[in-house]
Amino acid sequence: MPPKQLVLKHDPHILLETLHEDDHVLAIAKPFGVLAHPSPGFWARGTLAHALVGRVSKEMMEEI
Repeated sequence: MPPKQLVLKHDPHILLETLHEDDHVLAIAKPFGVLAHPSPGFWARGTLAHALVGRVSKEMMEEI
């Protein structure tokens, strides 16, 4: 079960290779073994979502 108030913080340990970036698109090569989003054992760090904090808009990081 996720924490009641999950706040994503940037994880500088996840290195992303940028394949393409412009004003509308960010294409990256997700490293093998890196989870896409927080889950049990990875709530605070270690995911693609954590690596993107500060790189994409806050609105793009919110769940709908």
